[in-house]
Amino acid sequence: MNKVVKQKVLFTFILATLLFSPLLWIFYSIDMTDKTEDKKKYYLVLDIREKSTSLLKYLLRSYGDFDNDYDNLSEAQQRMLQAIINLPNEFSKESSSLKRQSNKLKEYFVETLLWVDRYKVEHARKVNALRYLTKAYRQLQVIDGTSKQVINQKLMTCVEEVMLLVMNLSIFQDQSFYVQVEHKITALKTKITLLDPSVQTRFIIFTKNIDVLLNHSKKINNILELLMQEDYSVLLDSMNQQLDNKYQKLNQEHKETLEQKLAYYALWLLLVFTFLLYSRYKMVMQTLKHKEISELDSLTQLMNRRGVIKYFKESLNMPTPTGFVMFIDLDGFKSVNDNLGHHVGDKVLRTIAKRLTLQVNENKDSDFKHCVARLGGDEFIILVTEANIDNVHQVAKELSARTLELCSKDIGAELNEYVISASIGIAFFPENSCDLDELLHFADKAMYLSKKQGKNCCNYYQ
Repeated sequence: MNKVVKQKVLFTFILATLLFSPLLWIFYSIDMTDKTEDKKKYYLVLDIREKSTSLLKYLLRSYGDFDNDYDNLSEAQQRMLQAIINLPNEFSKESSSLKRQSNKLKEYFVETLLWVDRYKVEHARKVNALRYLTKAYRQLQVIDGTSKQVINQKLMTCVEEVMLLVMNLSIFQDQSFYVQVEHKITALKTKITLLDPSVQTRFIIFTKNIDVLLNHSKKINNILELLMQEDYSVLLDSMNQQLDNKYQKLNQEHKETLEQKLAYYALWLLLVFTFLLYSRYKMVMQTLKHKEISELDSLTQLMNRRGVIKYFKESLNMPTPTGFVMFIDLDGFKSVNDNLGHHVGDKVLRTIAKRLTLQVNENKDSDFKHCVARLGGDEFIILVTEANIDNVHQVAKELSARTLELCSKDIGAELNEYVISASIGIAFFPENSCDLDELLHFADKAMYLSKKQGKNCCNYYQ
């Protein structure tokens, strides 16, 4: 992995860290514990409601059974006990209203479970009393013939009616039913007093068992009425409503907090991207500046070879790629540079560059475009583009004459002993070539021809 790839990987890692670390901060900074706990308590109250309904269902179902199988009822009791045992602790950090209601709810269901235990005891006694009553009734049916003679048919009919009513005790009855049964039993007891002592005992045992059975049935009914009258649902509804309101409030607070932090995150992203764009802009501008500097000559601030090449390539894309390259070489410059020093030579180069630049500015409204460049040393070029093909030679003639004049002007008193002039060579495009290197080569040849002819003159490449 080369250095560039490593730098890109490192930059990507840093950028990803800057962008996504705030998201992790937002996720972990929002405390959802309270919200989760409130939802848990809400479902706990619903669970208690469900378990209480289940307990009542098995309680009523066992009422009509004639055996003592309380497995389902006991399991429902155990589930209810587990649900309410820690109820106050679950609401210890809640409002005073919820704490008070949770304590009240626990007390109610603890008392309910105690009443269920009493119910099971009374129900078991009722079932046993019903068994004894059934046995006593069978003994009445097996009385011998001699005894039957003293028992009239109305008495046995009354016994059977009482048994039929007693068997209906398996169904939940109101108070009027018990009044009816007691009335029948009272009538039966009155008739029993008239019986012969030899059979009277069996009837007395029968009626006593009926009294015991009725007593346990009344107690069971009282327990059931007590449990049915307790309206705990209002309390549960109130607790659920308070928890739901609190949950909605927390949900709204979390939503607002999340929106606020997401707004901060959006601002953070904006700052990061602004920084990145600004950094990119600065880098592009520095690149362009370096590129621009690389296309300029540091001494004269004219174009250098690279700048001329770029300018020439752009001119070839124009609708009329017609023009010429004027190659200028200063005559007598080497003597100035060797005898007076480089600082004087540099002054000469800057002066010539300034004069050529002024000439370009003077001709900016002409029907052609041109630029000045320094190739190096005492060599300059003027690149003319977009010239009219019909008068391009005339433009070259006029421009070269003006250039010879500018280069021959007096530069300063210190150079009076030296003669500065220019030898010029010109190559046309596309007439001679469309390649800049070839054009420079051809113009250079024409320039050397000017030097051979005595300097301070111009020649075209033939």
